Amino acid sequence: MTAAGIDKKHAEAQAKVIASAVEKQYDEVATKDFVRSEISAVRSEISAAKFSVICWVVGTGIALAALSVTVLGLWIG
Repeated sequence: MTAAGIDKKHAEAQAKVIASAVEKQYDEVATKDFVRSEISAVRSEISAAKFSVICWVVGTGIALAALSVTVLGLWIG
């Protein structure tokens, strides 16, 4: 950091902050219950996304069928 123009005092302070943040991160171990709850949350999000996509596909199919019937009716009639 000193090569980048930061004085030694500030560089040491920043290094301490970074080191304590990294140490805190490694002190927090994920438990089985925490991992299970996170997986459950992700599964519910995926399920909601699937439902949304299915609704869009079905809606688009119905709209396309209605448009096709209308165009065909105008062309024939």
